[in-house]
Amino acid sequence: STYLCFLGYFFNNFLPTAIGGDVVKAYYAAKKSDKKLPAYSGVFMDRLLAMVPFTFIPAFAVFFAYKDIDSPLLIFFIYVLFVLTFFALAVILNKNLASYFKFLIKPFKNKNIYQKITKIYDSLNIYRQHKGVLAWSFCLALAGQVLSIISAFIAAKAIGVDYVGIDIFFLFIPIIGIMSMLPSINGLGVREAGFVYMFRKCMPVNMAFTISLLMLGILLGMSLIGAFIYMFGKNVYGFDAKKQENVI
Repeated sequence: STYLCFLGYFFNNFLPTAIGGDVVKAYYAAKKSDKKLPAYSGVFMDRLLAMVPFTFIPAFAVFFAYKDIDSPLLIFFIYVLFVLTFFALAVILNKNLASYFKFLIKPFKNKNIYQKITKIYDSLNIYRQHKGVLAWSFCLALAGQVLSIISAFIAAKAIGVDYVGIDIFFLFIPIIGIMSMLPSINGLGVREAGFVYMFRKCMPVNMAFTISLLMLGILLGMSLIGAFIYMFGKNVYGFDAKKQENVI
């Protein structure tokens, strides 16, 4: 899992959005386990559970930093994402709730796509039997997001931005993280624009941009670990990862 995590960071540099490496993680997990659907389902659930703190943290932080938000539309966007994330998780884990949306796939009932969608849903719904896994995954995702926010806060203090409270970072950093999932390569450009746009009222634009570059440097540093694993980890997956690059 550790190897796959860093490998995902590495391939984020070449695939669309800041989560493109998830596809690579799922691909290698499927190769290692010979279970394609569970591997992809596991990576998807990992990303969905990560979205919970992504939306919960800013939704909570709004109560402390709402005066620094000059756009009511942004607050609306935060809470819409918060509700949609929990709703998606509820539909996946509750078959009774999901049954209300069966009408969406009924037109395909006599086609292969119906069976495929059903199999995908069942592979995700099985997590309802593993509440401990879900709880631990959420706690780890929350801890990871908090550490990411603190890293940005420390980066700001390192360049002399010590007049912006950490509550502002708890509000803006998760939103910037969500923005980085928009079409791009590893969020490049989108992430930096997000920093400038979100923090423009709190600090000079050049400072916000510098913080974004420092955070990008951290991501690139982590991706270098993944590059090392990809180049030299011949037996990590039980097969030579580099031989699969034509498939990737």
